[in-house]
Amino acid sequence: MSISAQTVFNSGGSQTINSRINDTVSVTDAGDGTPTEVTIVSGGDVGRTGFFAPTDSLFVEGTSSVLLDGGRIRRDALAFDGSSFLLTSGRIDRDLLGFDDSMITVDAGIINRDLDMNNSSSARVNGGTIRRDILAFNSSTIDIFGGTVENDIVGFQDSVINIFGGVTVEEDLVTFDDALMNVTGGTFLDDVIAEERSTITITGGSFDDDVEAVDDSTVNISGGSFGEDVEAINGGTINVFGGTFATGGLGNQDFGFLADTGSTITVYGTGFTIDGVSVDFGEITALSGVLGGTLLDGSSLLTNFTRQPVPGQLGTIVLIPTPGSVAMLGLAGMVAGTRRRRG
Repeated sequence: MSISAQTVFNSGGSQTINSRINDTVSVTDAGDGTPTEVTIVSGGDVGRTGFFAPTDSLFVEGTSSVLLDGGRIRRDALAFDGSSFLLTSGRIDRDLLGFDDSMITVDAGIINRDLDMNNSSSARVNGGTIRRDILAFNSSTIDIFGGTVENDIVGFQDSVINIFGGVTVEEDLVTFDDALMNVTGGTFLDDVIAEERSTITITGGSFDDDVEAVDDSTVNISGGSFGEDVEAINGGTINVFGGTFATGGLGNQDFGFLADTGSTITVYGTGFTIDGVSVDFGEITALSGVLGGTLLDGSSLLTNFTRQPVPGQLGTIVLIPTPGSVAMLGLAGMVAGTRRRRG
């Protein structure tokens, strides 16, 4: 059966779509404010097709909800005004978008383009495949626990993205405009870039490509595995408390720490060496070399470093002792003072 007219679900009850609806579907509250619950099951197929078809196939508004459980939405699906959308199986052929305090949950299934959250909306991604990007705008929040993202995850405009692990991201993680991103696990195959006063905090995960802090942004690293460069560029700041980094030395000189124009990399640990020679805490004066030591989390460090070798544009790399190191230095000073007094 195919329904050609515009279809509105606003009865305030539970309804199921199990056939073709050849137009945009609207799911809204009943007149008395009772939410409407619509489930799209296998065989359910919503939205027009063709060159002149509307870009939106489904709207859910108010306190109503939609569950896509095996069906298909031909174009965009949009959630507004505190409504909810749950994808457990099936397919959205274009974008899934949240606005205005709505809540979207993706457990499985396919979003053929973007998951796009706006205006203080929230999303939780537990699984599934997103063929393009996950995007967070305007103070929205996205929590990611699993799934596959075939392009980027990007945060804008005071948004917050929390990545807890179990996810594979095939391209970049990027933040702009005071956005925050917290990464505790996952597999990331391309770059991680914080730009425009944003912050990325990494406590775990596997990172195959570069990590960059650019334009007054900050990257904090206290765990994870990093295969290529860690770069502070054009006023960026990187704080390294732990993690494992590309091994430096002869034959592997392309990867390591790079502090570029007006930028700072601060490394917290103990037992630091440059080219095998012990060095004091504080700012590194050498332009390049192999930095060794033990990081705050106990991980061994042996990686190349470079300070941008342009007069007036040198980047800064600073070595900071761990709290235990500070205590030992204080104790050593006390012992030395006692010996001098005894002498």
